[in-house]
Amino acid sequence: GLDVLLKAFGIVLHQRGRKVDLQICGKGDTDFLTRLACELGVRDCVSFNGFIDDVRPYLLSSYLFVIPSREEGMSNALLEAMSLGMPCVATDISGNQDLIQHGINGLLVPKDNPETLADVIIYMLDNPDKALVMGKMARKTIEKSYTISMVSDKYIELYKELKCAA
Repeated sequence: GLDVLLKAFGIVLHQRGRKVDLQICGKGDTDFLTRLACELGVRDCVSFNGFIDDVRPYLLSSYLFVIPSREEGMSNALLEAMSLGMPCVATDISGNQDLIQHGINGLLVPKDNPETLADVIIYMLDNPDKALVMGKMARKTIEKSYTISMVSDKYIELYKELKCAA
C-alpha cells in the first residue's frame, strides 16, 4: 500500500504546504515508487531508505507512524512503533485490527483509500494532544499484552495444548 501512502501524502502536502516529510523504510519496488512520487510532485519530500536493520532512530525522529498495508499478519513494524508510544495510523485489516482500537490507541482507515488516509494523517497532525494520548495508549497496549515474555508464555501454552491434543 505504499502507492496509496504516496497519494495520501500528496494530498497532505497540498493541504498543509511543504511542512512535512515522509520517511519510507523497508523493501519495495523503489523504482515504481520513485516514479510515482515524481508524478505526484512529492519526490523532494520523500526519503526511500530501503531495508533498515534498526528502525528505532527513524521511528523516534518521526511524529507519526503509518502502515498502509493491503494485507498483513501481525506487523512487527506496527508493534515496534506502538512500543515506542508513537501515534499510529493503520489500514483496517486483519492483524492491524488486533492491535489498534480505533480512536483509543491509534486510528484505522479503509485500505486503498488515499483520501481518507490523508484526512486521518492531517487529523493527527492538527491534533497533537489527541495523537500523544493515542501514542501513550499504544504503548500501554504493548506493555499489557505484547511483551516478549507474554508472547513467549502464550506460545508455551499453545505448544502444551497441541501436545495434549496429539
